[in-house]
Formats: sequence, C-alpha cells, structure tokens
Amino acid sequence: MWGIVSASSMFLWLLPLAALPILFHLFLKVRKQVRPFPSLMFFLQAEPRLSARKRIREWLTLLLRITVIAALLLALARLLWLGQSGGGAIAQVLLIDNSGSMSGNAPDGRTKLANALDAASGLISDMGPADSIALVLLVEDPAAALPSGFSANKQLLHTALERIKITHGSGAPAQSLMQAFSILGTASTARREIHILTDAQDTEWAKPPHANRSPPSGTAITLHRIRTLPHETPNVSVGEIELPRRSLVADRHYAVNVTLQNLSKKEARVRLNSLDSSGVKHSLPAEIPPQTSRTITLPIETHQAGANWLTVDLENDAFEPDNHSSVAFICQPRKKVLFCGPESTFGMIPLAVSPSGDGSLSGLIPVFKQKERSLTDLLKEPPAMVVLRPATACATPADQAALSGYLEKGGNILVLPDLKTTTARENVPPWLRLRFGQPISNEKGQPVMVLNKTQSIWDDLKNDTGEVMVNQTKVFSLLPLLPLPGQIPLLALQDGTPLLAQQNLKKGTLFISGIELDSKASTLPLKAAFVALIHNMALTGQNPGGNTTTLLAGTKPAGQENPDLPVQLHAFTGGVMEWQGPGRNLPALPRAGIYSLEANHQTSFIAVRSAIAEGRESFVAAEKIPALADLSHQVEDYQDSESLIRLVRRLRTGVELFLPLLLLALCAAVAEGLIVNPAALAHPGKAPVHTSIMDRISIPMLLRFWKGRA
Repeated sequence: MWGIVSASSMFLWLLPLAALPILFHLFLKVRKQVRPFPSLMFFLQAEPRLSARKRIREWLTLLLRITVIAALLLALARLLWLGQSGGGAIAQVLLIDNSGSMSGNAPDGRTKLANALDAASGLISDMGPADSIALVLLVEDPAAALPSGFSANKQLLHTALERIKITHGSGAPAQSLMQAFSILGTASTARREIHILTDAQDTEWAKPPHANRSPPSGTAITLHRIRTLPHETPNVSVGEIELPRRSLVADRHYAVNVTLQNLSKKEARVRLNSLDSSGVKHSLPAEIPPQTSRTITLPIETHQAGANWLTVDLENDAFEPDNHSSVAFICQPRKKVLFCGPESTFGMIPLAVSPSGDGSLSGLIPVFKQKERSLTDLLKEPPAMVVLRPATACATPADQAALSGYLEKGGNILVLPDLKTTTARENVPPWLRLRFGQPISNEKGQPVMVLNKTQSIWDDLKNDTGEVMVNQTKVFSLLPLLPLPGQIPLLALQDGTPLLAQQNLKKGTLFISGIELDSKASTLPLKAAFVALIHNMALTGQNPGGNTTTLLAGTKPAGQENPDLPVQLHAFTGGVMEWQGPGRNLPALPRAGIYSLEANHQTSFIAVRSAIAEGRESFVAAEKIPALADLSHQVEDYQDSESLIRLVRRLRTGVELFLPLLLLALCAAVAEGLIVNPAALAHPGKAPVHTSIMDRISIPMLLRFWKGRA
C-alpha cells in the first residue's frame, strides 16, 4: 500500500494558512512615495545587479516563510508515508467472526473459529512495546466479556480470546466495522489497522453496504479469509416452531409443527429432541430427502397456566449451530364451555368437551345454564364457547345484547338447529347471521364432504397426506344452511348443501350447525375426530401473546420504552447468561434458547432460534468483498498464524514524517533569518560593515539631506 496518510487530518484543513506570507507581501508592503531629490548621481552609479539580488532575496525569504508554516502544519498532522520500511506505534482492531458458520472445519481439520483465534493470538504476541490492540466480534456476545477499547496487556488479551465461543447467529459486518472505526478514532498513533478474521460466508459478506463509510485516516483494512472444508455428511437446519392456530389452555395435549430443511445433496437421517417448560422430553427420528423440507409434528403438554416454552434440538447431522429452535407462549387457565340448556339436550357435545367433566384431560369444563341465571351474569367471566339454539338467542333483549357483546369481543358461539320450534328460526336477531332451509331426512344417510380445508378448525384432524379424517360420515337428518355473505362452509352434502359453517364477526367466531351433534342425526359423533372438532371450535381465536417474543440469534431485543430503565436478562436454556443494566445497553442474544427479561416489575419471555442461513456452504471467493465495497481493503487467504504474521510485517511498512517535517520547519526558519540579516552570521554581535553602494546610502544621510532642504 503506497501513499501518505494522516493521524490528525484537522491540521491539513489549516494548510491554506501557509499562503499568509504571500498576502502580506502583495498587499501589506510599504507603498512607494514620490520625494523631491536634488540629484540622481549617486543612484545612477549603483550596480544594476544589486536590485536583482534584492528581488531574489525577497522571493527566497517569502518561500522560506511559507515552508516554515506548511512544515509545522504537516508535522502536527502526524503524516505517515506508506511504502518505505519504518517503525512507529500501531493501533490494531481484530474483528473476529464468531458467527455460526465458523464452527465448520478448516483444511487443517480444526474449526474455523479455532484458526481465527490462533491468528488473533499470533498478532497479540507480535505486538511492539508501544502497540495496542482492541477486540471486536462479528456477533455480539456478552459472555465473552472483551476488554473495552485498546489494551497493551498481552495477557489480558490472550485471556479474552479464550472466552470467545461459537454463536448461533449471523454476523453484522456493517455494525461491527462502525464499532471498529469508533475505537480506532480514539487512537493517537498514525498507524491504524483492522484485521478481519472470517470465512467470508456470503450470508454476511455478499451484501453491499447501504451507505458510504469513512474510516479514520490512516486505516489499513485486511480481510484474512479462512477456507472451509466441505461437509462430509448431510446438514439439516431447524426452522421456526409453529404453534396451534388457536387459544392454548392448561392441562391439554397439543401438537406443534417443526420444519426441517436438508441443505445437502444426500438424504439425512436425524433425531429431533424437544424439551418443554414442565421438563417433559420427546425424541423422534426423521428422514429428510436431499434438498427438501419436511414438517415434523411434536407433542407438547401444557401443565400450567401462564408462561410456557418449548425448545427443539437436532442431532446426527454435520453442522450444529443451525440445529436449535425455541418458542414461548402463554397458556390460559382451564376454560368453561357454557351450554344454554339442560345437559340432555346437547347430545354428545358435553362428553366431547370433557370426558371427566372437570377439564383434567381437556382443559375445558362444561357448565350448564340454569333457568334462574341470566346470560348477562354468566358472561361476565367469558367462557371459551357458548353452545345454544336460536330460541335462546331470542329470549330477551338483555340476553341478545350480552351474547352480541361476548361474540364481538372474541367469544365463540356454536348454534345448533332447532327442529321442533319453527318460530325461533323466523325471529333470530340480525347479529346471529344464520338462515335455515326446510328439514331434510334420509334413513340410509347421505355422505358428507369437507370444504375449506385450510381453516384452523381442521388442523388437528388431518392425516399424513393432509386429508381431514371425517371420511365416510353420513347424515340422517338436517336443517340445510342457506348461504349468507361472509359465511365459510366447512361441511356439506355431496351436492354442496352446507351442513356446518363459520362466520367471523369482529374478534369472535360464530359456528352454525345444520345437524344435531348426536348419533341419531349423523355418524360424526362416533368418529375419533369429533372430539378434536369440538375442542377446535371452543378454542378458536388468537392465543394471547402476552409478553412473549421470538428472535433470531444475534439480534437485540427491541421495545424498551425507557432506555434508562434498569433491566435484567436471565437465560433458562441456551447457556449461562446473567445481565443487568440500562435498557439502552441491552445486548444481543447470541445463542438459541429461552430468556426472561425483567423491566419495570414486569417479566417478558424471549425465545431465540438459530439463524439457519449459517448452514449454507457458500462463501465470497472474489478479491474484493461486496460488504467492503466502499472501503479500501485487501483480501488475503489465511494459511496459519506464522504466515499471517509474516504477511502483516511485510504490509506494515512506512515512515512517520513528524520529525523530518519539524526539522524542515526549523531549518527554513534559520535560513530565513540569515537571508534577512546576512551580517549576523559574518560578524556576530557587531554592526554590519557597509561595503556596497547601497549600504553607503544610509537612512540617516537621507534624513539629514531632507532637513537641509527644509
């Protein structure tokens, strides 16, 4: 690298001040004045060469004065001339890539992070007495506890390297480089270096910067690219955990979906392990074809109301950092299902809601409305679902208003047909949104078909092929539903006549059934899927998220309303982390797991999952790195620490120009004094001897002549 760099560029902006002597010479010199004089005899005898010599001395004096000012300003700018061997203190920032991809193997069989730490250790050992080094990570990791800023303590820096471990996140080159620039800006040396130790995975390094950046003057950037050994076995990554699309209550068994992606060209045989907040573990084998994804269903048990979580880990593949995922969620206490009428009038629905009657196996408790109780009182504590017939909805204006308010605020209502009371069908309130046709009966039964299979009500009723398990269901008697705008048919006869429909009203859901849910009207209650169908109706709706968040590893929690508010961060899984401080300093979460964040006497839960992009075997091989496109940089392939040190020493050439420029300013000042007063050198301490014609014409002589005329 050739050129001149400055450690204090502010003084370079003052270089125009060197032109001040020219301004003084051109505009502030003594003006010529006309004076009467009796004779020019003495002046005519003067040698013409004396005038020319005077002009030469004036211009030489002007040049030396400019040199004095310019040399002083350049010396204060602490210039460094690159391209010649020399010494001087060096300030270095070692930017170490600790992202997930660095856990892959280098050609020597060790991890790439181990190679990067060896290189950093070599640079620390090669420090000079006046040198200093700062350590920066590509993925923020509070557990590393790196020294703040520059340090010249080799033992302290070596100890810090031992705390650097692999993370599960992707790096942020732009953010890390800005941190490196900020640290280098505090250095007082002219020599500044940034050494980036990375595998140059395109996830981080193939993206061009969003804006141009300006490193401190005199900064040399070198990226040491660590080569990657290809995986010998398939690599499978774990994606996001998909929770059920409905409310979650305690004391229930659910199923969650986990997406596994095989990034390799070989079939992968792995094992998926899960752990929930109750300590229950599950383990399932899985086979994933090459370069495809597969969704695995895992069971989960919710033993308690409140915050719950689930972590998933993968084993038996080639790459570990992308094998982790987690999710946090809020479970509600056991919920009631309100039946508006005697138990005997609702067929097999109460038994499907809770076989034991207390919700111990389902999380749902059947409750039956007594005649003396009003719906207004019963709905003050909103149940999971209300089961009624149209006549109930028409009972009183107060009941109608209570049901309407419950539905619009997020409640679920299942309306059953009323085959006996025709007046109820004619006088339903407008908000109920239902219309029945004429009764249909068939002793042999009519087959049904499933519609709109993507609705959440069918999620737990599908087999491995995606078919809803209500095949061969027959209906003997029904009240057909007349289509209305906004209704979503769920079940229908083979000719398309709707039997079961769903209507979304603001936050709530209205289910309308045209068949009695007992064995006399259809075979549906005899199917194993019937229980899941009733439960899905009761729990339809958004699960309250509460204070839960899901993040990718390496990102920082957001949403701190008061940055000065003290917060505490604690890790349940994913490693040891105990951090506390103001919210503005909240660190990134580098590893997958479950974390709790306490602020302002409130606790929130953060689920962190691996960055699956870290498992990609794609790296920047060019001589210029796109993420550094706006910066002058050099790319070198890393071999070993000794080769790196030899390379850095070869690149580390240059001469500091402070002393040469200071000596130049001093010499110019002395020369200017001698030119202005040459007699001071010939006869120190004595008056000059006047030998030339000009020297004989002294000012006192001219003054006496002037007075004589007066």
